Amino acid sequence: MRFLAQISQSLNESIYEKQSSPLLIQCFFAQRRYYTYAKIISGLYFCVCVFLVCIFAVLEATSNSDIIGGLSLTLSVVTVFAPSIAKKHSSKMKRIAAEIQQYIDTSLYSDNPYKKTNQRWHCPLNKHQINELVVNFPKKGFTIDDKWYEDYSTKQYWEQIYFCQKENIRWDENLRKKYCILCNSVLTIIVTTVLVLSQIFNPTILKALRFAPWGLPFILYMISFNEHMKKDKERMNQINHKANSILNALQTCNADQALIRESALQDLLFEHRKQVLLIPDAFYRICRSKQQRNEERIAKSEEKDSIQ
Repeated sequence: MRFLAQISQSLNESIYEKQSSPLLIQCFFAQRRYYTYAKIISGLYFCVCVFLVCIFAVLEATSNSDIIGGLSLTLSVVTVFAPSIAKKHSSKMKRIAAEIQQYIDTSLYSDNPYKKTNQRWHCPLNKHQINELVVNFPKKGFTIDDKWYEDYSTKQYWEQIYFCQKENIRWDENLRKKYCILCNSVLTIIVTTVLVLSQIFNPTILKALRFAPWGLPFILYMISFNEHMKKDKERMNQINHKANSILNALQTCNADQALIRESALQDLLFEHRKQVLLIPDAFYRICRSKQQRNEERIAKSEEKDSIQ
């Protein structure tokens, strides 16, 4: 009887309450750390293959040092192999982080009263595998009051799932849009500055041609960055289209249809997280407070609608 009572209590809890379980809190910490590892690898790649390339482009354009020439040659060799190595390891860390996040979400979403739809929630990790992944990560920095999702407990459970998924979508869209604008602005300024300096210090055609190979990796990075962001946006458009179809099901109070579409939406979110361009933690921290306040306003607004 006690076991049945515990099951009943679990089913009656909201997502907001369930996300405070010790294992999920540890999963939150672990997935952040794995994303951070992936970002560090990507950052090292940027520093070596883009930033240092830019620096040496300026040095090559402003000096005739043999040492600079030798270092430049060494760096040019590194830039041939670094991209594939960095991509391989960064993708691995990103995939693990996405799988942990998928475990968190599917654990919260599948633990609901609508058992006939629960087998639809897909996660590549079981509880044993997740324990192995997160066991070495302490829960430092998290408390029982820390929440990933806002409080939608006044809603029906299938509605709570939808609003949590929409919260994920808004965070990703808003941060990605701001980050794209910032990066393109900075990269354009850097390229323009290097080109201007090369013309000021070494205006001859021959020396300009010496500079050109060094500008190529930087330009290629800009092209690759924008292509990646374009693909992310295309996936997000697909995700938003699926989310809108769920909203229609919510408005007709069709729980079964809503849950089926929500599980399909979750699969799209999982694939997006595995492939998405990573946003630096520093940028996330800068934007976090404003975005968090916006999410809190939305949650309170939904709570008022439920009461009315």
